[in-house]
Amino acid sequence: MEKIAGKDFDKLEEGAKAAQALIRAIMTGNESAKIAAYAQLQNLWDQNDIDELAVDVEALFRTAAG
Repeated sequence: MEKIAGKDFDKLEEGAKAAQALIRAIMTGNESAKIAAYAQLQNLWDQNDIDELAVDVEALFRTAAG
C-alpha cells in the first residue's frame, strides 16, 4: 500500500468515497444512509481528518439546483 504523508492511500481513497456518500445522503435527506456513511468514514479516517472535512454548502446547492 502506498503511503502519502504518512497515511495509507487506500484508506484515503475509500474515505473520500464515504465522504461523498455522506454528502449525497445529506442532500437527499436519507437518514439511514447518513448514519451508514458516517460510520464507514469513522472506520477509515481518524477524527482529526473527519473534523477537517469541509463542504462548500453554497456550491453544493448550486450543483444540486443544476
